[in-house]
Amino acid sequence: KMRVSLPRRGFLARLSRRWCSGTAVPRDCYAELDVPRAFAVDAAALRTTYRRLMAEHHPDRHTLGGEQEQQEAANRSARITHAYSTLVRPHRRAEHLLELLGAPLSDEAAGGGGLG
Repeated sequence: KMRVSLPRRGFLARLSRRWCSGTAVPRDCYAELDVPRAFAVDAAALRTTYRRLMAEHHPDRHTLGGEQEQQEAANRSARITHAYSTLVRPHRRAEHLLELLGAPLSDEAAGGGGLG
C-alpha cells in the first residue's frame, strides 16, 4: 500500500482546504495534474507527475521572486497537493469523478439532490 504524507497543518494545508471548499463547480484534479480523466490511474505515473510538478512549483523554489510570485507558487503547490491527495485514494477519486459528472454523493455539494 502506498502511504502519502500531506500537510495537515501550516500554510499549504490551509491553502488546500480553502481551495477545495465552498466551490459551486468542482475543480478538475485530473486537469491540475494533467492526467487522463478515468477511475483507473497508474499510481506510479501519478506519483512521478506529482513529484515533478512539486519540484517545479514548490514555494521554496520561488523565494527570490516577488511577493505575488511566491503567493502564486504557494497556491499552485496547494492545488497540486490537493489534486494528488484526491486522485491517489480510490474512494476520493470516485467521488471526484462523480462530482465532475454532475452527480455528487453528498447532499451539500448537490444542493440537496445528491445520491447520498
